[in-house]
Amino acid sequence: MTDKIFIDSNICRYLFIKDEHEKYKIAEQFISEKANNSIFVICKMV
Repeated sequence: MTDKIFIDSNICRYLFIKDEHEKYKIAEQFISEKANNSIFVICKMV
């Protein structure tokens, strides 16, 4: 079964800004653990 997981924009930000190494590693681990059986949903605020 595929899960839908909401990804906060901060998690995406931490994947691109590697200055905050600890937050980068946590975000990377979260994404890699959920990637196989999930659909990621990101909210776009207008």
